[in-house]
Amino acid sequence: DYQEDDEYVSMTSAELLDKLRDAWINERMAPELLNSQEELVECMIEQLDAMERNLKTGKRNPLVNGIHSLEMERVRFLITSYVRCRLRKIEKYVVDVLQQHRARGQHDPPLLSLAELEFAREFADGMENHLKSTIIKHLPTNLQNFDEAKELPKPNRDKYVFIRVNDQQDQVLIDDDETTDLHEGARYIVRYSFIASLLAEGSVSLT
Repeated sequence: DYQEDDEYVSMTSAELLDKLRDAWINERMAPELLNSQEELVECMIEQLDAMERNLKTGKRNPLVNGIHSLEMERVRFLITSYVRCRLRKIEKYVVDVLQQHRARGQHDPPLLSLAELEFAREFADGMENHLKSTIIKHLPTNLQNFDEAKELPKPNRDKYVFIRVNDQQDQVLIDDDETTDLHEGARYIVRYSFIASLLAEGSVSLT
């Protein structure tokens, strides 16, 4: 099975928050569902729990406590928004998402967490049953062979996106017949399909 590394364990709260914010922006800007960041989310939830315990047991200045409470609310918002964004994509592209999940190799990073996978399967089953009971059964026999993979929406992977380059990339294909160097720190507008692999490895971020 794919082995998640323990990079998050040694990170500070601020570094984890930066990672979570990047994951949230990437997920919101990407046309397709990105790899699961379940481990990062779980680390942030653990940080929240620790902060709540400290607020309850520690004796601090009320102003400091208020600042910490606001910070905790900001983290909760990011986590909730990130999870909701992923669930919306799963609902919209459920057939494509499950196909992508099944295509993953044993050592590939997971597209879905276990909870998301269960949700996707249940949603797909419910949608299929609904289509069969309300629409398909009323169609002529020759039209009842409904191919979900062809008929249901798929993400537009050729959508143009804004990227920020995190690591210098030389001679990157950015169009069917065009390559260019992507300079660290620079921003570009490119078609998503040409930088999807760079996004997955963290060499670029969406903005």
